[in-house]
Amino acid sequence: MTRGLLGLAALCVSCVAPATVAEGPPSAPATPPVPVRAPALRAQYFQVAPDEAFWVEHDATGDLVVARGARLALDDVGRVRAAAWERDGSLAGCQAIAARLGGGLVCWNGPDLYRAAEPMGALTAVTLPAGLRGAAIRGVRSGTREIVVWTELGPLALAPGASVATPRTEPALADEAAQDGVTVKLDVFGRAFVAVGEGPARDITPNAASLRSLFLTPTTLAIESFEQRFVVGPGGALASPERFERFTMDPVASLATAFPGSRLTTRADWPYAVREVSPLHSVAASGAWLDETHALGYAQGLLGVVDVASGRVTHLGAEELPASMPCEPFRAPDGVLVLCTYEAFEGYGAFVLRTRAGEPPVLERAFSADGGFVGDADGALAFLGPCEARLRVFDPSEERSGGPLGDGFVSPVICVRTGPSAWATRRVVTEPGEALVTVVPRLDGRVAALVRPRARGAVELPGVEAPLRRRVDGAVTIVSLPSQLEGQTLARDPGRSLLPTRALPRLVDRTFTWADDDTIVGWTTPAGSGIYGAIGEGARSSVALSPGGGWSLHGPPPGTRAMVSGGRFALVIDEQGTLRESRDHGRTWTAAGSSPVSEASFHGACSALGCVLDDVVRLGWGEGAFAPSVREPLKPAPPGPDRRPRLVCGPASEPRPIPAEEGVEGAELPTIWGDSMLLSGLVMDPADSLLGPDVPPVASAITLRYREPFDPRGVSRSVRVELPDPSVLGQLSASPLVDAAGHVSAWIPAGMKDLWLDDGRVAVTDAPDPGRGSYFGEGGGVSAGVTLAPGRFLVTSWTRRRFALETRGAGPLPPAQHGGLDVDVLGRRLLLLGREGDQLGVLVLDGNAPETAGIAPWDRVRGAVGTTRKVAPWSALALANTEPCRADARGLRVLVPLDPSLWFRLDEVALPGVAFGFVGLALVRWGAERVCLEGLHAAVSRTPRGLEPARLVGRWPAVAGAPEATLLGGGLATSLACRVEVP
Repeated sequence: MTRGLLGLAALCVSCVAPATVAEGPPSAPATPPVPVRAPALRAQYFQVAPDEAFWVEHDATGDLVVARGARLALDDVGRVRAAAWERDGSLAGCQAIAARLGGGLVCWNGPDLYRAAEPMGALTAVTLPAGLRGAAIRGVRSGTREIVVWTELGPLALAPGASVATPRTEPALADEAAQDGVTVKLDVFGRAFVAVGEGPARDITPNAASLRSLFLTPTTLAIESFEQRFVVGPGGALASPERFERFTMDPVASLATAFPGSRLTTRADWPYAVREVSPLHSVAASGAWLDETHALGYAQGLLGVVDVASGRVTHLGAEELPASMPCEPFRAPDGVLVLCTYEAFEGYGAFVLRTRAGEPPVLERAFSADGGFVGDADGALAFLGPCEARLRVFDPSEERSGGPLGDGFVSPVICVRTGPSAWATRRVVTEPGEALVTVVPRLDGRVAALVRPRARGAVELPGVEAPLRRRVDGAVTIVSLPSQLEGQTLARDPGRSLLPTRALPRLVDRTFTWADDDTIVGWTTPAGSGIYGAIGEGARSSVALSPGGGWSLHGPPPGTRAMVSGGRFALVIDEQGTLRESRDHGRTWTAAGSSPVSEASFHGACSALGCVLDDVVRLGWGEGAFAPSVREPLKPAPPGPDRRPRLVCGPASEPRPIPAEEGVEGAELPTIWGDSMLLSGLVMDPADSLLGPDVPPVASAITLRYREPFDPRGVSRSVRVELPDPSVLGQLSASPLVDAAGHVSAWIPAGMKDLWLDDGRVAVTDAPDPGRGSYFGEGGGVSAGVTLAPGRFLVTSWTRRRFALETRGAGPLPPAQHGGLDVDVLGRRLLLLGREGDQLGVLVLDGNAPETAGIAPWDRVRGAVGTTRKVAPWSALALANTEPCRADARGLRVLVPLDPSLWFRLDEVALPGVAFGFVGLALVRWGAERVCLEGLHAAVSRTPRGLEPARLVGRWPAVAGAPEATLLGGGLATSLACRVEVP
């Protein structure tokens, strides 16, 4: 059927003028239709969502992918040939390692890393260094001499055959790949370098190209910008650029190897409607077969014919159904029906179309009422609403509900299909206080109506051996269910639902079936729990309502971890990965082999043709043709050696009370050093917006109460400032600035104004134009900066999602200078601005308490970044007032925002009952030989619990002044004497 025909049918239910359509007497066939058997298929599994899998390998014979934590070896059509998965494990991806590095796989799951000698082999955990432990792993590359593991905090190195990863020794790397003796590296500043064999690396960054990532296939190594791709030749030369556009940056996908010609890349040529969902999903969920070898599937407006033996889509019909209208194929005795409904925001009613052998369907029936469909595996079908099709005016503002009556009940007037193009009206006459939950149709035109007391919120099986009341009213058998709790609820599935994670409509409720002996069989759900999200996910019990008024309940098999079901058919998995299946509504269960996927994939539905298991489709029933490997749950390896410096601080005086501050109400402003500021005294005229544009706004007079960073005395300061625009105050947050001498002040960006706080004084300057893009929540926001001169500052920010330096303060402000990759690529990696004398530099850190750090000089005049040099690891920390730091005054002075619990070990013996919190700021001078700690402002907690948060604040000047450290909190201040012990 064409769009035009269906559009003509739509006129019956959504025209602009109301009218009625006369309906003749219900028709019925002379003899009841005979159910048609479904094809007998042996179970096969297909991975049919290439975009949802992580692609590991590809060749002409098949693929290796990771889907929902399972490793799957597939043939060229996506059929599963071998599988391996770990109980309770969920791998995010794997990388096939080059033979020169030992081969096998390196896999990851969030922050954990594993190795496997074979594609389906057992995984062994890899130990990670403490400073990068907990960082999300994004991908793996085969480098020149070692495997490179990329995390959101920086790279790791894994030697061939090793089970311990170490930090990379080269700083500021963002990506690296090697192929055919050529190694290409990309640094965090967007520069590309190439080395051939053992030769030196040279800069090959294309002129005027803003690079984003490397691109790797089995035969190609290239670098990518926003719009171009540059292939690196055998000698390291760049080929002419190819036109290329990538509008989003997925850091995980950019690290994965691309496989041209695979189902993943050729999928881009498919119609848009079938990129998210495959017709195989619909075939397995709906079970609409055409003949012994073919079935009809649906995918967002397209009907597809599928060869059920091979899983191939042999035909994909275009312009047969509107993509905006959800549809579902349904097998009837006389062919396949295509059931379609309007979305709630588009129109009213539903349509039934019919096809016999997959030809374009023709319209059989239209309905103007809101209602879903109910049916069973024999082909019995009913619409939960009247048979009429009348003109209705669509009101898009009308509130729509899931049920026609708005309360979960259904209309008492039902339209039942009795044969080809034959439909009959059935009316359910309920007694006072009863409500109709659903109906169960039969092929002969009769229906069973399940009713219950209207006052209760769910249909509950009787808790006593009371008979179910049945009464017959013509072609309607009414079954009255008492509402008594038995741990299970009996209700129909919601109409117009989608399968989890799939744009696949489920328009036909197949919960109940009316058997030949008049027994009604259906599924129940545990009372008070959802279908998804717990052990035994989706596990239902089977209930049989006998003609004599009795009932029986059959639970799922023992040990069930998850279930998918649909009509008579169901599939369950236990902890060992063993499958059991039922084809009689859960009354009996038989062994069905082992599952190629874990319970994490058990989201979907079943039919006579198989089951949907999320990204995997099971076509057929019985045992599959292979035995997957199911192993114990994954366990991460213990972390590597702890290289954090130990901070030993002991009391140097008795605690002294801190004068209590006058209580003032106000809003708290966060700071990156953890000591919140308090904003109070906001004054504004609530009617100023009504006075017109020519009336100047009333100024906001505010008071800021704060403590400066690195002040061991904890002096509370108060400043008053007036802002012309009160609407921006909710965006306030404070960041620190440091000058050449180590003096620290604070900066608060407030929309079109900047506030500068220094020694109890405040200055207000104009901010750059927000239209430049740096003040809309992009990237990681602003962290810290440096003071260039009185009233002039340079700060780090993320504009256009790239690392940038911005000049702020009085006078004309130049444009921001960009010098980094996309923020999604850099992740949580720290790029910090500092200065050494008159020279500015950017400090690049790999991980917490990093073992790898580098400094790149920044030329403000040219806006260029110089060569990055490696500097000392954090484990070379010393207090700035100690002799090694006094003797060596070199190093970049920089403010480092940190989680002190990850960067330090606090000696619990010297300072009992105190532990580091999770926010803090360090002032350091970072040099080639050591890191000199000049100041620390860190949140701490104190025991017993219940005391207010405390902070440890210290200054250790290298030249003038005595060291001073204090523990502040709980109304007390305790002077401390501190030292650093390195590992």
